[in-house]
Amino acid sequence: LEENNIETISANAFVNCATLEQIDLFKNGIKSLQPGAFAGLVNLVTLSMQSNELSDLSARSFEQMMKLESLQIGFNKLERIDAEAFQGLTNVKSISLNVNLLTQLDPEIFSSLPSLTSVNLASNLIESIALKSSTVTDLIMSNNKISRVTDSFAELTSLRILNLYENGVEAIDDLAFENMPQLVSLLLFNNKIKIISESTFKNLVGLENLELRRNQITEIHPNAFDDLLSLRSLQLAENSIETLAPDTFQSLMDLRDLYLGMNEIVEFPENLFKPLSNLQRLNFVNNPISKLDGVPFGLMPAVTRIDLNNCKVNAIERTFFTNFPALVSFNANGNLCIETNVILSNVDFNAGTPFDKCFRNFDTPPGEPTDPPTTPPTTEGAPKSPTPAPSTPTSTTTDGANSHSGMSLMIVIGVVALFKNVF
Repeated sequence: LEENNIETISANAFVNCATLEQIDLFKNGIKSLQPGAFAGLVNLVTLSMQSNELSDLSARSFEQMMKLESLQIGFNKLERIDAEAFQGLTNVKSISLNVNLLTQLDPEIFSSLPSLTSVNLASNLIESIALKSSTVTDLIMSNNKISRVTDSFAELTSLRILNLYENGVEAIDDLAFENMPQLVSLLLFNNKIKIISESTFKNLVGLENLELRRNQITEIHPNAFDDLLSLRSLQLAENSIETLAPDTFQSLMDLRDLYLGMNEIVEFPENLFKPLSNLQRLNFVNNPISKLDGVPFGLMPAVTRIDLNNCKVNAIERTFFTNFPALVSFNANGNLCIETNVILSNVDFNAGTPFDKCFRNFDTPPGEPTDPPTTPPTTEGAPKSPTPAPSTPTSTTTDGANSHSGMSLMIVIGVVALFKNVF
């Protein structure tokens, strides 16, 4: 029934369609549903009313649809939904209400749906929300108007995935997630968060994925991630981070992927990455880092990929790669001493390598030329040895003999004169 001109669904419109399992009313221009519009659809599993012009849903709009599992009402003009609109949907698992004009929902609107696990409220106008459900596991709230995250999600006691992409979130209350230890994925991409405090992520002991990319973060408390003992992926790229405390990642022993790209980090502090014994991928592209040594890392036995494209690396310690025995890919396009991506299995460190210039630069003391001299250098301050004039051995011997003869003659004359004076 897609793309017709149905404006209203009348009562009992499907009363003789008991065997139907799926109805798609996409893009019909539907503006209203009369009471009992879907009566008789006792075997319906999927109902889609995407891209219509519904502005409100009244109480029990979907009564008698005991087998319905998926209800899709996205891309409409919904401004109001009655608290009892979904009463009777005892088998519904997924409700999509994305891209509407909703500003609020009754906290109890999903509380009586025992099978509901997924709710999509993306792209509405919601500024704050407090929902109750013991069954919802996935909640998509991206592209709304939530500027501050409070503890309003605490009564979604089974929630595992919370998507708050692109809301303009500026702050997260301390302990906002304290009562949500079951949360597995928290997505805060493209907001305006500036500070991560010690209590921002308190008690999120089950969290595996934390997405904080493209915010305005300048400050992360050294203990901000201490409770995230199950974290596997941490995304901090595209922020304004300049420094990280040495203990920032001290509790993240299970972390697999760490993204720090497109920040303002100049150098990493000592032992910053050392606790990350299970880390597999490290990405810090587009940071003004000039040199790499082993000080921030220590032995990292599981790392297989490092991305540092478009940094300013001009020197690498010769022993740097011994910290990464499993390293396969070293992606370094756009740096100063190396401008290529390298597969480590193709590198013989006992022969010439793509890193030789980086190694030489690291070994060269500051202030001295980084390129090897083309001619042997002279010792600074040492006097220059004069170049001896060429001589002929024969003439040298003759001159010497004549000199000795002249001296002997003068001595004899002197002795004779002395005797004359005496006598």
